[in-house]
Amino acid sequence: SRVSGELNPKANPIKAFIDTFPAGTLSGAPKVKAMQLISEYEPHSRGAYGGCIGFIGLNGTLNQAITIRTFVSRNNELWFQAGGGIVAKSNEEYELQEVNNKLWNQDQRGKSFKTEANGRDWRKTNPLAHHEILFSFWS
Repeated sequence: SRVSGELNPKANPIKAFIDTFPAGTLSGAPKVKAMQLISEYEPHSRGAYGGCIGFIGLNGTLNQAITIRTFVSRNNELWFQAGGGIVAKSNEEYELQEVNNKLWNQDQRGKSFKTEANGRDWRKTNPLAHHEILFSFWS
């Protein structure tokens, strides 16, 4: 999606950018209530999930992408996450299957990772690989 607008001249552009996170597509709406529910139900921070990667150009342009379908290496462990949006009419079995499908795809991508040291499957060299299931709640 492309989003554009004019920032109030009195506003701080960096603060305005930071205030867009977490992305509404991954947190839900209304945003404040959705974030309260996420904080209540999820055992720990989402980390980079739902943030962004991108750049701010010297000419003021901004290009970014939401960080989903990503791997994070932390303390010699490889983490990946998947989630689903929950709405009033959601079917919990379908939503869980969707999350499991996303996790399976991430796992398949992980199989192609090779360590520089010995070229083996990442899961064989890193038996502590983790995955997480995250849900966003919409009311």
